[in-house]
Amino acid sequence: MRIAALATSAVLLSGCSWLGIGQNSSDSWADYNRGAQAAGRYQGAQHSPQPRGYAPQQRGYGAQAPTYGRCEITSVSMPVPQGCSPEQVTIALPGGQYGGAYGQSAGGYGQTQAQSQYQAPAAGSYGRSLGDINRAQAAANQGFHKSWTRPRFRLTGTTGFETSVSGDAYNSGDLPELYDPLLHVEATGEGSEADGQTILNVYEPRIDNVPGAENQSPSISISDLYAAPFTLGAGAEYQLNDRFAAFANASYSAARGRNTSGATYEADVHELTTTTNYIEDPATPGSFIENGAPILGNTAVPDIIVAKTSASVNDMRRTNLEVGGRYYFKDVFTNHLERPLNPYISASAGAAHYNQLEVSQQNEQLLLAQFWADPADVQYSREGSSAAVEVLEKGWVPTGAITVGAEWQVTPKAALAFETGIRYEGGRSITAGGETDGNIAIPLTLRGSIGF
Repeated sequence: MRIAALATSAVLLSGCSWLGIGQNSSDSWADYNRGAQAAGRYQGAQHSPQPRGYAPQQRGYGAQAPTYGRCEITSVSMPVPQGCSPEQVTIALPGGQYGGAYGQSAGGYGQTQAQSQYQAPAAGSYGRSLGDINRAQAAANQGFHKSWTRPRFRLTGTTGFETSVSGDAYNSGDLPELYDPLLHVEATGEGSEADGQTILNVYEPRIDNVPGAENQSPSISISDLYAAPFTLGAGAEYQLNDRFAAFANASYSAARGRNTSGATYEADVHELTTTTNYIEDPATPGSFIENGAPILGNTAVPDIIVAKTSASVNDMRRTNLEVGGRYYFKDVFTNHLERPLNPYISASAGAAHYNQLEVSQQNEQLLLAQFWADPADVQYSREGSSAAVEVLEKGWVPTGAITVGAEWQVTPKAALAFETGIRYEGGRSITAGGETDGNIAIPLTLRGSIGF
């Protein structure tokens, strides 16, 4: 009988242990409740263990608490539930931490509708760190760097400046000459006949002892003509696929005309002296006659700029039309920016219409006598100016551009982009004949777009 009683007790204890009744079961439920409390599922004191499928009413929330499966746990620190192998264990993550809503009943007894976008890890993932789970959930929900799709059709607006880096517009020798060296003569005199001597000093520019001057006419580049053009434009872009878009733009550019240098004239500055001696006329007291032939002198200071001109040009006005394509690369800095940053490259072709270029000149001449008295004191006087003359004709020129840039998606439909590159323009017609060099410029452009 004693042996039979002991055997019966052992069977009952073993059955209770298997059913989850006893110390081990209490410990498991305590861990269960602690994990649920840590995840924000329950508030207040611990709840007593409940049968599977039972969903008690939470106070103050008006929603039912969720139920868990036999092999589900709420914390990675909880032990494997009894009767479950590690491969069967799954983690029931709290909806409040990840934006879901577990508290809504689906209508079935003991079952809960999970409204979160996050899906629990598959079986066999037990033991992964919470950081891994958070990263997996973030990737699933695209929470930090959501990759928006560009609208298929967008309107664009542009503004910016450009700088010309090459190209000659004209030669200053093509402009009307304002300087005539034959008319650039100064003279001074000293002494008198009563004093017995007179000296006449004549100053004039000469080349190889012949009156004249050498014309040095520098070329005027396109960048000499204008300040940096300012551009405003509008256009449209159509997204053909995920990477490539076609666009068309129209813009208006304006630039202030500059004062430029013009032709310079170089010569030797000569001082021609005539010294004449006088004596009183014996036949006519009180009058004087020359005492011998005049004495001539010629002294020169070589290679002096005897005249120079400057020019003023009118303001530039330009209309630009272009069509092209833009290729977008993969987003960059996706781990550091909340909104995408797309680098791209584009190419375009079109035409530009310029107004005519008009140039007016001013002429300055060296003060010859002042220079001769003190060669270190070089002074010029303004002698005259010319009316504006047309140098470059108005008309169209072909254009082309290659640019690179980066576009920042501000909202799902709005974006900002900054770009730069190389822009080429064909030569403009010169009124006197021929055409200018092609112009190469570097644009700096800010572009905004809005999608529909």
